[in-house]
Amino acid sequence: MSVPTDETPPVTCLDNIILQEHEVKVILQITNVNKASGPDGISPRLLKIASDIVAKPLCYIFNLSLAKMYYPLAWKLANVIPVFKKDERNYIGNYRPISLLSVISKTFERCIYKHIMNFIRDLLSEHQSGFMLKDSTRNQLLYLTHVFSKALDEGKDIRIVFFDISKAIDCV
Repeated sequence: MSVPTDETPPVTCLDNIILQEHEVKVILQITNVNKASGPDGISPRLLKIASDIVAKPLCYIFNLSLAKMYYPLAWKLANVIPVFKKDERNYIGNYRPISLLSVISKTFERCIYKHIMNFIRDLLSEHQSGFMLKDSTRNQLLYLTHVFSKALDEGKDIRIVFFDISKAIDCV
């Protein structure tokens, strides 16, 4: 395991994102039709079935939004639904809010996400597991177990600090 350095990483930036019609179409085709529609009432089933037809105009709208750096207000609206977590149903603190957004806004978000992840994949440490496809905390635990075992075999000291931020996540 390597120690982080003070070196400043090379300056790289994602200047612009230009979406392609086929990207939008693929995301529409993998849309879960069992999800609820947002405040605009546009069904995910409709968008999936009509993906061949709506991919081109949506791609145009998405690229226009990126070029103008404008995110439509209608895509920011959400239907907020309380979902029960645990314990007593009478206590409001035992519910968490779920925001049902427009399927079109979520499609746009997935398109952008794909481009950003492709861009930052090379900038992240190979030990970064959070939100990485086909990686998990299990992989990190196996890696740490290997590193610790190797260090112990070589008679080295092991020092580690853990932070439990689970309660901080609940507060967000």
